[in-house]
Amino acid sequence: MSAPQARADIMIEYILDGGTTFNPLLDGPSGSTQFLGSATLGAFSVSVLSVSSNSPGTTSLEELISASLDIKNTSGSTASIDFAISDVNFALPPPPPSLLLNSHIGGSVTVDSPDNLASFTSCVSTTNTNLMSCAGATDVAGPGTPDIMANSFADDQFATITSLAVPYSLTSIFDVRLGAGSGMGFRSTASLAPIPEPVSLSLLGTALIGLGVIRRRRRNG
Repeated sequence: MSAPQARADIMIEYILDGGTTFNPLLDGPSGSTQFLGSATLGAFSVSVLSVSSNSPGTTSLEELISASLDIKNTSGSTASIDFAISDVNFALPPPPPSLLLNSHIGGSVTVDSPDNLASFTSCVSTTNTNLMSCAGATDVAGPGTPDIMANSFADDQFATITSLAVPYSLTSIFDVRLGAGSGMGFRSTASLAPIPEPVSLSLLGTALIGLGVIRRRRRNG
């Protein structure tokens, strides 16, 4: 399931009820924004699905975003759907000392069910291809397991990246199971940004420099 797709761009793929073959849903040029008004995917009715990215990124942030206004299980039994969301050709931020990969998801449940379950994972891959799984990726954040039996949910998973070759791809995998008649909306973000230097370390460095200057002055005096 981790094999790359033949084409390389921004895309959303999906798979139903534990199947083995992902199906293309949205795709377009890397770094673009793509929209889907509505679609019926097996037992699921999906509305206003979108994907966007800022590939190749900026010096302070790279971002892959997907959103759905609503996903509803219209069948009379529990069903599952997995989404693979990816884009390629990221070349910024520049290589570390260190970068932080943030895998985020948030949303709300429109119709609750005790059968609801979800997980979310994001990853970076220097193969620079659209992946269907984060297995074997260069760096992985997650999986997170947001509580989608509540009215609203959110989860963040992080990974610190200490080395990274360019170009590379970003991928987010979202797996959801909904009970009969249950629905939800979500927004997911995979972002990569330099880790800011802690203020305490910066102040410590400044203090040590000042102490050294004072000592030299005393010796010279």
